[in-house]
Amino acid sequence: MDEPINSNPDFKGAFGDKRIERRATDALRKLTTGRNSSLRQITETDAEQKSFYRLFNNESFSESAIEKSIVDRCRTLSSGRHLLCIQDTTEFNFSSKRGRIKPKSGLGTTSRDDILGFMLHSSLVVDAEQ
Repeated sequence: MDEPINSNPDFKGAFGDKRIERRATDALRKLTTGRNSSLRQITETDAEQKSFYRLFNNESFSESAIEKSIVDRCRTLSSGRHLLCIQDTTEFNFSSKRGRIKPKSGLGTTSRDDILGFMLHSSLVVDAEQ
């Protein structure tokens, strides 16, 4: 029987600092396994909360390093396997909140020019054989 795949996030070598990598792994695990996306709600102590805020403000912690780590991990986990990628698109419509949306919020038009919001293209990758 094949060894089970470890689905825990892993940032080994992504940031060039083991302490940052360990803290990033902890933060991502808590953000993805719970029902909250607020650092205040996912942390158990004030010290842990401060450590996550320091992580996100650290210049060595970057979106590009997170992205590279995820892509490298997906490449390793998918090598030699027959996978199916199931995709769906969802439109988040914030048109009713147009007067409350601040400039440079990142929201734009979606499927029509009069709809303010954003699109989410989510995917689920599954092993075709297991």
